[in-house]
Amino acid sequence: MSKKQCLNFRSGWGASLIIIAAVYVLLVAVGVVGKGFNLTFGGRDSLASLFEFATNPLIGLLVGILVTTILQSFNTCITT
Repeated sequence: MSKKQCLNFRSGWGASLIIIAAVYVLLVAVGVVGKGFNLTFGGRDSLASLFEFATNPLIGLLVGILVTTILQSFNTCITT
């Protein structure tokens, strides 16, 4: 296969196949994360109760910022 034919493959069907495969991998990854949450927290009822404390959107935002900050600082400490 010449270089021009390889580039044509990437711009035609090859690009479409790569996009379809990437979307499939993304959907599978989202499913795996969802199953992980269900296994960790015990199903949909427990997941709903996990977020019940944050009925105020401002409190939910602040808790999200706090948790993200803690996780990011922990990750920085591990990698350095």
